[in-house]
Amino acid sequence: MSEPQLQLIDRTMKSYKKAKTALKDGYIPGVLYGKGTEPQSFFVNESDLLKLFSSYGIKRRIKITLNDNSTSVIIKDYQKDALKNKFIHIDLQALNENEKVKVSSAIHFINREAVEQDNKILQIQMGEVEIQMLPRHMPESVTADATLLLGKDSITLSDLNIADNDNIEILNERDTVVATLIYAQREIEEISEEADTEKADAPPVEQTTEDPE
Repeated sequence: MSEPQLQLIDRTMKSYKKAKTALKDGYIPGVLYGKGTEPQSFFVNESDLLKLFSSYGIKRRIKITLNDNSTSVIIKDYQKDALKNKFIHIDLQALNENEKVKVSSAIHFINREAVEQDNKILQIQMGEVEIQMLPRHMPESVTADATLLLGKDSITLSDLNIADNDNIEILNERDTVVATLIYAQREIEEISEEADTEKADAPPVEQTTEDPE
């Protein structure tokens, strides 16, 4: 799969005195950082950004174009309006193809429907993994096959699709558990049993009867 593309607009070419005005018009302000270069301020069309995130996620290598110059970047940081759940600022980091980059990548669980049956639920204990590699070796996605749980009790980082890739270094401990299966009905029964036990252990309610005068 090719790199996702994103067109940026030089902020000096589309001047807004206030960021709120730009956001209202559908443009998110941002800054592009690169080693040995001055930070560049830009705007990005909100619709284009949301489409990219919806299709590829946030933890992806992206090819951007700014002032007719193209380069590969990753999302360095972003800010969202907590009330409106909308992006209000984004920082990008230009990639040097000869320098390793460290990123936190989401773990995608595939074939969940094959194991989530008969009251069994996939319990995710770790949703992201820290990895390091040269930009050209950055994976399109990091996945874990849920069907592994048909033959063992847990999925660990050593089971990820990137685990045997010599070009990608997993920075977390390999034996870290990322997912297990739990039984939903058993949890409900245990809660019910605990409630019954608490009820049985509760002291009896004392009743008093007043003598009629």
